[in-house]
Amino acid sequence: MHRANHVTIGAIFWSQKTFSHRLRSEKLMPLEIERKFLLANDDWKSSVIRRIRICDGLIANHNGNKARVRIADSNATITLKSRRHGPTRTEFEYVIPYSDAVEILRTMCDGHVLDKVRHVIAHAGAVWHVDVYEGILSGVVLAEVELQHADQKLDLPGWIGKEVTGDPRYRKINMQTQRIVGLREGQASISLANPPPRQDDEHDAEPAPRVGH
Repeated sequence: MHRANHVTIGAIFWSQKTFSHRLRSEKLMPLEIERKFLLANDDWKSSVIRRIRICDGLIANHNGNKARVRIADSNATITLKSRRHGPTRTEFEYVIPYSDAVEILRTMCDGHVLDKVRHVIAHAGAVWHVDVYEGILSGVVLAEVELQHADQKLDLPGWIGKEVTGDPRYRKINMQTQRIVGLREGQASISLANPPPRQDDEHDAEPAPRVGH
């Protein structure tokens, strides 16, 4: 159970800081500690040291726990992630054959597939990822940085904007859902603005064309 930056496991009640520290020090499980930001400008482009083309597929999502398949350039992985506690969650990642990843994306992700180009940038001892989305999320650009511990101090680059780590609007599944809804509403608006001719009144409807023999 998570409550007010604390975590309860059984009868043990820990602060988020203590929980993260114990997980790391006792090596109970691998952790992902990540912060997410919007971009303030395009100055990051001059600092890119590597680009990676990524295709992500969501296999399952339940109460914030999820299973994901990813193809990053020629590498394929399957990843299990827990629900977030602040910027922290457990993460288990396994290498799988490329052909398996392609088949999982095709048959198990039910359309929850996103394409992006990840731009890797080194700044003040931290490695930043700027993800430029394509396809359904075209136009979305987000920056992420992975930390060693939740209280790690960051020297933010000048191109970093508002932090959105805890904002559910910037979770991938929510962004995709919102974009799909927007597209459907846009199509509905076009239909309403240009309605088809009414065919419900036989006196108003034009007769169907005759087909000659």
